Amino acid sequence: MSELIPFCGLPRTGSTLLCNILGQHPDVTLSADSVLSDKIVNIMNYTEKLVAESQYDADLTYKLHGDFLISGIESWISNLSDTKFYMDKCRGWGNIFNFIFSKYPNTKIIFTIRDLRGIYLSFDRLSTTSVLLNSLSDHYRDLTEKNDEVDFLNARISHFLNGDM
Repeated sequence: MSELIPFCGLPRTGSTLLCNILGQHPDVTLSADSVLSDKIVNIMNYTEKLVAESQYDADLTYKLHGDFLISGIESWISNLSDTKFYMDKCRGWGNIFNFIFSKYPNTKIIFTIRDLRGIYLSFDRLSTTSVLLNSLSDHYRDLTEKNDEVDFLNARISHFLNGDM
């Protein structure tokens, strides 16, 4: 079976570029924007709900569900990859590091990091130079139409930080 390499990072950190570069290697199977980690999170959340209702004690219930998840991960990987490494890119991996390390202690995880100011500026540049309208460019237009003396930079940063990211 291929070795799992979870790959995650914040948007605009270069994760897609790095993932695509690494995916060029013949020993790597790349699954960009995968849903595998999301499925694991959903099952883990469901397990938490079932523990109190299970016919088994809590330790056994967690073991059963953990083994079920491992079997699912291994099946997922074996059906998609015949290379040495299976790189799965999704931000959801960041939510389950503890689970991954408890089941695969030697796992190597790639998590791209970038200064938050760079991430913000990248989003800002993208929204102000794009010919396509988006929620951020709509927000900027609304700011300028409502008030000529608005602190534009602070309003943009606030909108970004309080957004859905």
